[in-house]
Amino acid sequence: RVLDLRGGAEPRELAESFAMRNITSSRHMAYHTPLVSQEDYITAVASAYSLASHAQESLGGLAEVGVYSPYVVFFEQYLTVRTSALLASSGALIAATLATLLLLGSPHAAGVVGAVALGVLASMGGCMVLMGVRLNALSLVNMVASVGISVEFSAHVTHGFMRARGSRAQRAAE
Repeated sequence: RVLDLRGGAEPRELAESFAMRNITSSRHMAYHTPLVSQEDYITAVASAYSLASHAQESLGGLAEVGVYSPYVVFFEQYLTVRTSALLASSGALIAATLATLLLLGSPHAAGVVGAVALGVLASMGGCMVLMGVRLNALSLVNMVASVGISVEFSAHVTHGFMRARGSRAQRAAE
């Protein structure tokens, strides 16, 4: 059974009433000021989660409170995108450096390839800032992919340099 209540009763009374009537879900509406900018939407999503958390606490754990709105589905990513970017980027750099170490067998070569990948990642971040590209899920995927592409090219050049014969100048010329 679904019960749609719009205000009136205290949260604890509602939760106890739901439990006595065996009501499994309900819908409550909350309103906010008009949203104009992307920052407004992100703030509204954060506020909605805060409101839901407060409502669940006030119900004493008798009911689970969730948030849904069409814009929440998209703008929720902005609440954790910086943490996700840091984890994904550092994970890609570490994995690429370790894979290069295992495949080329040289800590020096792995360090060079890792440094090149870090430089490409920093360049991507700088270009995004200069061009006004917001960090979101799509731009994060592109940043992590740039690490992979930079490793692809720099690892082959490093491997060719390591396997070539002659002095450093001769190997670099090849």
